[in-house]
Amino acid sequence: RWWTLESAEWKLTEEKLAMREYQLTLNKLEGLVVSRLIELTKLNQSGIGVKLCTQIAKGLKAHSQEIQTAVNNYNTAAACISPPCDPLDITQVLNYVFIAQFDLL
Repeated sequence: RWWTLESAEWKLTEEKLAMREYQLTLNKLEGLVVSRLIELTKLNQSGIGVKLCTQIAKGLKAHSQEIQTAVNNYNTAAACISPPCDPLDITQVLNYVFIAQFDLL
């Protein structure tokens, strides 16, 4: 028997694929946030040179752009699952990073 757009199997598979996409985007976002936290921790270490500080600062800027893209992807995926999750704002995420920074210190 072939699946159709109205069949229960089709709808169940569609929901599972949406949840998989959501979980993948969430994992990516979490990975980027943890990476940023590690770079911030390195930046706060004493005894690192100016050259390394400059490289870390460039990395942080690149991570901020990646995090923005990941937040957008997350919001798209979160809207597709049932029930939909609340969207995230980039400022929320960066505030979480700032607050979590104290746990690593």
